[in-house]
Amino acid sequence: MKPYTTLIAVAAVMTLAGCAQTFPKLPLSPDEQQYEKQLQSAADNDAKVALGQLYFMKNEIDRADEVLSPVVANDPTNAQARAWHGANDCKRAARRGPWLMGMDKLYMVKDCLDQIEAAYKLAPQDFTVQMVRMETGQLVDKFGSLDRAIATQAQVEQLLKTNPEALPAEARAQFRVTAARIERKRGNAERAKALLDEAKVDATVPTTQDSIAQERRLLAGG
Repeated sequence: MKPYTTLIAVAAVMTLAGCAQTFPKLPLSPDEQQYEKQLQSAADNDAKVALGQLYFMKNEIDRADEVLSPVVANDPTNAQARAWHGANDCKRAARRGPWLMGMDKLYMVKDCLDQIEAAYKLAPQDFTVQMVRMETGQLVDKFGSLDRAIATQAQVEQLLKTNPEALPAEARAQFRVTAARIERKRGNAERAKALLDEAKVDATVPTTQDSIAQERRLLAGG
């Protein structure tokens, strides 16, 4: 289960790109339905976190919360559980309207980012946690989250500079899509385009390929 879980974990971060919008629920494919059943029948926390990730990816926000909240409460040192719980809480906050609309919204946004920071402090080398920190940080862009996303991007880039094979090809592609989003937000369009070119070489999963195409359209102003 571990390799497939990792792919879902990394791909799920991409769905946060709708973070300032509504979150229409997405149907499970037949393979995902089978995977859901396998995870539901397992009692370990790894399976529960994977199930929460699956629901997060499909915008089943309340179901993700139901799965992840008990894991975080019972195992507060589970970094991936805390990261996904925080990211899901950012979606819950986004459903309430634009960032920083009202004190309750302000509290929710600050809290969801704090959860991700707590996860990062627990496991600063965990790639899934790093991806959640980067993607959520650049999307929310409040309370210094973009600066932390930039710092994490630099951390992963240094890893790949030292060892280009440190991450699987698909993970490298997904990281570079997220890095391109950060660079676009910083106004570095040419750097973002170069990262997307690099991502295209490694991308094999349709979700990643679609993300590359979408990001290219945004860079082109489309």
